[in-house]
Amino acid sequence: MHARARLSAFLALEGSLDFRSEEIGDSTLNIYPIQVSALFYLLPHSRAGLYGILGLGWTRSTVDGSLFSGEAENTDFGYHWGFGLELPIGMSSSVYLDARYLNLDLDLASILLPSFDTDGWQLNFGYTFYF
Repeated sequence: MHARARLSAFLALEGSLDFRSEEIGDSTLNIYPIQVSALFYLLPHSRAGLYGILGLGWTRSTVDGSLFSGEAENTDFGYHWGFGLELPIGMSSSVYLDARYLNLDLDLASILLPSFDTDGWQLNFGYTFYF
């Protein structure tokens, strides 16, 4: 889920909430990243909007299952960057596709498995309606 505000031909701000789940043996790692991003449009007056992304995030993570006697949880801050393409549909909506590299260095990852890496790419696509 996301909300985007186009501030100018060159800049937009976005807030988003996502969900990711990983199975680790008989346990489940759930990751809930909340991101605030700046989108920098490279060709602002072009029909297709190519943009770069820079942002910060707050990530809530939980582990359910037998790895711990109960539920383990953690909160971490991180950053992300990426690029995307936005194609307008009419005057007030668009479809988009973007890829973001999330630096999630979760403290739970070191508890679970020393080699478990929570950094990675996130692919987003969707529909945006502008008010």
